[in-house]
Amino acid sequence: SRQIPQPSMWLLAGMAVSWPVVINIFLPAIPAIGAAFDVAPDRVQFAFSMGMVSFGGALLVVGPMIDRLGRRPVLLAALAVFVSGSITGALAPAMQVVTLARVVQCAGVAALFVLARVIIRDLFTGARAGHAMSRLATIITVGPMLTPILGGFIVSAAGWRYTFGFAGLFSFALLMWAWRAAGETQPLNERGGMSMAMLRRQYAQLFSDRVYLSYVATTTFVSNGFFTIMLLTPVLFIKDFGVSPATFGFCVMGMTCGLMAGGVYATRRVLRIGIDGVIRHGLIFSTIALLLMLGLTPWPSLPMIIIPASLYMFGHGMAFPNGIAAATEVDPRVMGAATAALAATSQLVIGMLTSLAALWHDGTGLPLATVCLASNAVAWTTYLTARRLKAARRK
Repeated sequence: SRQIPQPSMWLLAGMAVSWPVVINIFLPAIPAIGAAFDVAPDRVQFAFSMGMVSFGGALLVVGPMIDRLGRRPVLLAALAVFVSGSITGALAPAMQVVTLARVVQCAGVAALFVLARVIIRDLFTGARAGHAMSRLATIITVGPMLTPILGGFIVSAAGWRYTFGFAGLFSFALLMWAWRAAGETQPLNERGGMSMAMLRRQYAQLFSDRVYLSYVATTTFVSNGFFTIMLLTPVLFIKDFGVSPATFGFCVMGMTCGLMAGGVYATRRVLRIGIDGVIRHGLIFSTIALLLMLGLTPWPSLPMIIIPASLYMFGHGMAFPNGIAAATEVDPRVMGAATAALAATSQLVIGMLTSLAALWHDGTGLPLATVCLASNAVAWTTYLTARRLKAARRK
């Protein structure tokens, strides 16, 4: 009979930062997990790639569930899944169980990723909704900077299992908080959502739109470069270059500063040169950075990777968010489905591509530069295709 209040912005912030926690806090632990189970680094990297595949697949399922069942039941279930995956990882007796734990974790976090944004749209309208979304975006940007450092200190001080333990405590605290202080925000008369027939029509409309598909591909392959860097650098830096897990966290912080700077630059330039212009600038800058990384591969060292990787992140910070904006403006009538389909498709493809990239390791930046350059080449091709198709559509 207790009246449960609406979720606060602090709780929504905790939900929003769950994805950076799950992705980045474990990066410094990759070499230690491989050593613990006596497996090659690519086996551990495969587990993390499968987490991204799980995240992408869950996104396609979660959206209709949130509309049909309500926000609170899905929120509590997602947090319970997050907790169970974290505990399973902390107690994992074998590498296969670690992989399963990552899949379960990321499925739960996918629901939180969507719910944080949906609940904001329930609670706020107009400028207030935009302000709330901006606050969440800031938190999500800061998360990748701080969580690798935290993960590095945890691995150095206590061991890799405690990164899963931290995620378990974090998710359990969110679950208790949500149970006590996250009432239902969906109006009762909106319960039920879209029918499956309508969802099928929307997705069929999207996946037959060549402009939309071209921008989805651009965003996916731009993002693939980002995740390739994040997944391959832990082994390269910690195992091959001999840095500590804690130091690795600060290396990631330096690279994500480039990401933030690119986002700031894009925000200032987009009104002047447009979304496509910012994407083009981002692709140019990231390509130059990757060519620099490739040219420096004969001298494998920490600065020779971090400097061009940070410059690449600057270009990614321009191209990636504006690629999303370009894709989701194709048809405003299906914006929600377009956003969910883009995120799901990107994560599914990236998960598979990064698992293949992890198989190539030679102790230098050559695999990193080559894979990212190939991704950038595809992104250029699909971006130019999108521009050509849009120009033809206007005629």
